[in-house]
Amino acid sequence: MYVDFRAWNERRKAFMKRLKRDKETGYFDKELESIIDLLNSFDDMFTTSSCAGRLMIFSSEEPWDKKTIKTYLKSHEPISVSSVMKILNDVLDGNLWFVMQPPIIHISCLTVERAQELLKIARNVGFKHSGIISFSRNGIHVELQGNEHLEFPLRIRGKTIIRKRYLSKLVKWANNTLLRSKKKIFKLELEIRSKWLGEG
Repeated sequence: MYVDFRAWNERRKAFMKRLKRDKETGYFDKELESIIDLLNSFDDMFTTSSCAGRLMIFSSEEPWDKKTIKTYLKSHEPISVSSVMKILNDVLDGNLWFVMQPPIIHISCLTVERAQELLKIARNVGFKHSGIISFSRNGIHVELQGNEHLEFPLRIRGKTIIRKRYLSKLVKWANNTLLRSKKKIFKLELEIRSKWLGEG
């Protein structure tokens, strides 16, 4: 199977147009602007989606059940214990989950060689959970993702299972992990500039 350049290029134009719109409307995560612009500056790849990492609190039957999900907190920055306590006190849902998700970037590459080069760089700087997720005539689709991840139940079947003194430790741990994972974005950019542009 080969990549259809015409189809791939049309998709690239469409995603670049959407990215420009997202930046103008404020929907785009500013923390990723530098690395996303760098990746999109190469003519054999383009980004399709991205997230700089985030903390979430939501309710659902299971933490992976998107059909029943209700989100009560979503933050790309460190959060406070008081914000979590307020949700625990105000929300009556039976199950509440606390989640920390690492940075994630999806890229469509024109060639397998470029995708493999990108993966090698990303894994070397700490994006360990990365790989080629699909290969079609529309492109080689790469997912870059850090290995930091946290899922913790705050409430199960109406019973709050975390005590306040432990909650502060959980929030501190999650905040520190989030910030540590974000540093890999900067490392990824530096390494790409070094390897592909000869900078530094």
